[in-house]
Amino acid sequence: GKNANPQERRAAMKNAEQFIQQMNYPANTQIQVLPEGGETPMFKQFFKDWKDKDQSNGFGKVYVTERVAKIEQIEFDATKLHESPQMAAQHNMIDDGSGKVEV
Repeated sequence: GKNANPQERRAAMKNAEQFIQQMNYPANTQIQVLPEGGETPMFKQFFKDWKDKDQSNGFGKVYVTERVAKIEQIEFDATKLHESPQMAAQHNMIDDGSGKVEV
């Protein structure tokens, strides 16, 4: 990972080289070193529960590891649109809504 020190990185490379020898793979078998978060889909397919940072799950559940912004919920009153002719025009309101319509 990104917090591994040089000694840990060398040990990981040595383990990979030993694995290649134990499996009798060709001497020219390449070892890929990927940055944390840069794993390819081909690599991730072997891990059933792999979760990427900020990956959504279903409809909008996101795994956030940093901080979350606080959003103030403001109540919306649609009748206030009638008080401002400019606002009513902007939102294509036909009239002031005081009449009756039979459908």
